[in-house]
Amino acid sequence: APELLQRRGDHRSDVYSLGVMLYEILCGKVPFTGDSEWEVLKQHETRAPELPRHLSPLERAVLQRCLQKDPAARYQSVLDLIAAFGVSAATAPVSTAPPAPASRQPPPLPATPPPLVRPTRPTPPPRARRRPSKSPLAMGLVLALLASLAIASLLPVRAERSESVALAPTARTTVRGLDRQLEQFVSGVQRSARTAVQRSRPTALRPLDPAAVAAPADFALYRDQLQQLADAPSFTVGHAKKLERLGRPAVLAAVAMLQDYDYEDLRHCRRAANLHGFLGHALAIDGLGVEASGFDPTPAETCRFQAVADGWRRFAEQFACDDDRFDEMLRARGMVAVGVRR
Repeated sequence: APELLQRRGDHRSDVYSLGVMLYEILCGKVPFTGDSEWEVLKQHETRAPELPRHLSPLERAVLQRCLQKDPAARYQSVLDLIAAFGVSAATAPVSTAPPAPASRQPPPLPATPPPLVRPTRPTPPPRARRRPSKSPLAMGLVLALLASLAIASLLPVRAERSESVALAPTARTTVRGLDRQLEQFVSGVQRSARTAVQRSRPTALRPLDPAAVAAPADFALYRDQLQQLADAPSFTVGHAKKLERLGRPAVLAAVAMLQDYDYEDLRHCRRAANLHGFLGHALAIDGLGVEASGFDPTPAETCRFQAVADGWRRFAEQFACDDDRFDEMLRARGMVAVGVRR
């Protein structure tokens, strides 16, 4: 959903995702394609999907509402989406849409061959020329999918982090202990930020020492790659995923850049907010980020940005001081270490 590119969303984001699945079922393709993941994500954020002519008015209206960019303009629940089809999940689906003009009807299926002892299936037409079926069976699949997801959304679910590999009891205890350390660290940074704001006491920032974190010799090159993300109008997950593959050096570069900004400057605050988004995404850590407002930062905002920037520096020195510690931290967050190792 488009709002997830700004790291915000709720159950209505799932309605958008269902709309993408419905589009593929009814149209035989996905709403947007492109030469790169970045290009596809930007289309989800800015472009309206094209609706083929063979869709019925009902199907067209449902897809248009599901795929609205604004969450408030979509169906507010999966049950509302099911109700839009005019039937309940327990009844047999029957298409109520008026028939399309003859010139727009899908080509007829091949005639069924005469019954034989061992009948053979007719050869289907080439895939590129087939149009999605609008039979009651296809609509049944749509409604069955929606009903199962609606029921699942009403059940209590306990979210648990998945571990990439099976760990021995002692190793699992160590990983969980580190996870608790990370949570306590984040809570400590949040308290420091609140104290700095309440007392209007700026935090003295100091540069990240490359020697203290075993930074690679070409550390400056990673900062150059992070600069493009920092200068973007807003944080995007697609760009962050590409930089995430660079591994620990990219994380260290982002942390180092946060120490150099003047947080009384709106442009620097926006750059820092983008880097917060990258670090939170790459490390699966929430709570160590500040969103930049559209105006010059207030003294309170400046104090908050400085406190969080200092927190990221202390995080790097404690949990990303070398490759082994960094990999251990990622496992504690339920992630797999990727990227280059120097």
